[in-house]
Amino acid sequence: TGVRESFNRLPHQGSVNFPPEMIAEREVLREVASSAQGMFGKDVVVKLEEGRFAIYAAVDELLNRAILLLETSVKQQADFWRRRSAKERLQDSLARVQAEIAKGLRVEFAVDQHVMQMVVGVEGQHITEITRKTGVDRVVVDQESGMVRIVGTKKESVEAARRLLEILSVEVPIPPDIQRLLQRKKLNLADLKQTTGVIQAEKITFDDKTSCFRVLGVATATRNAQSMILAHLEYLRKVDEESRELQALQQQLDSMKVCWGEAEEEEEEEATSAPVTRPGGGRGDGKGG
Repeated sequence: TGVRESFNRLPHQGSVNFPPEMIAEREVLREVASSAQGMFGKDVVVKLEEGRFAIYAAVDELLNRAILLLETSVKQQADFWRRRSAKERLQDSLARVQAEIAKGLRVEFAVDQHVMQMVVGVEGQHITEITRKTGVDRVVVDQESGMVRIVGTKKESVEAARRLLEILSVEVPIPPDIQRLLQRKKLNLADLKQTTGVIQAEKITFDDKTSCFRVLGVATATRNAQSMILAHLEYLRKVDEESRELQALQQQLDSMKVCWGEAEEEEEEEATSAPVTRPGGGRGDGKGG
C-alpha cells in the first residue's frame, strides 16, 4: 500500500535504457541509480529493472531532468566500462606475451647493420628457410633498428632458429706488448675457422701500435672463436713472462759463477773434454805403422 501510494504521488513516468554489455555490471548500475535518487530526493524514484532504469517523478520537469541525468550517467559509465574492458584485454595480452618470453617462446636480439643482409638473405629467402626448417611461427626483422624477433610454440624450435639467425661480429684488440709475440708465434686463422665454424676470421692492423682480430659468424661460433683468441693471447703473455723469468735466472746464475770462479772451471772442463784432432786426421798418441 505504501509503495502504491508513493507511485500515485509520482504520476510522471519514464525510462532510460542501458547497453546490453552493461547488464552484468549490476553494482555500477546500482550506484548510478542511487546517485540520481540522492540528487532529487523524495520527488523522484529511480528503480533498476531488466535492461533499463524506471523513473517516477512528481512533476514533468523533474522527470525530464532525471532522464537527462541518467542518460548522461549511462553514457559515461558505458564509456568507462569499454575503456576498462579494453584495459583488461591489453593487460591479459601483455601478461601472455611476458609469459611466453619467460618460457623462451619469444626471443629478440640485435644484429649489426652490416650483417643484416646475411640474416635476411636475398628477398628474405634465408628467413623463410630457417622458419621452415625450425618450425617456428614467425621471424620478424626490423632492419631499421637491427632487431630480430622470433616467436614459436616450442622453446627448442625458437632456440634453434636463434642459433641459425644470430650473426655476430666481434673485434678482439691485440695489446701492443703482445703484437711482437704474435710475429714469432702466429695464430692460425684457417684452423680457427675450421675449429669454430666462423664465416670470417682476420687480423686487422690499424697502425704500428693498434691491431685486432675480427671474427664473424653465428653467435655461438663467434663467441667460441673469441674465447680461443683471448686464450691464445693470454698464453703468449704467460710464455713471455716465463721466458723473462728464465732469462733473469740464467743471468743471475752466470753472475754468481763468475764471482765464485766456477765459470773458468767450466770453460777448462769443456776444453779438456773436447776431442783432440791430429794433423793426420787420426786420434791417439801418434805412433803407428
